[in-house]
Amino acid sequence: MAYTEENHYNAELTDPWKFIRVRKAVVTKKDGKEVGRQYHRHVKYPGDKVSQSDLTAAGQAELYCPDAEKIANAVWTTDVINAWTVEQKRQDDARKAAEAD
Repeated sequence: MAYTEENHYNAELTDPWKFIRVRKAVVTKKDGKEVGRQYHRHVKYPGDKVSQSDLTAAGQAELYCPDAEKIANAVWTTDVINAWTVEQKRQDDARKAAEAD
């Protein structure tokens, strides 16, 4: 009666800001038969840490997803990261203006 756990990842790119949505399924098996499954989700934004070494150094190794790293390396160009940074500032400014009213 041995219990084991397997991690399965699914990463997808969303538009227009190139967010990466990650779903990790932790599959628990007993004697090779699945007895449980838990899902954990998180989102990576352009410029976020996605490499295994960066996440481990930041104490977030459990957030590493190989597919998310591949997607980020392929699509998070300097232009995409800069556009997201500008959009974040625009949203912050709009929020502050709304709070001031």
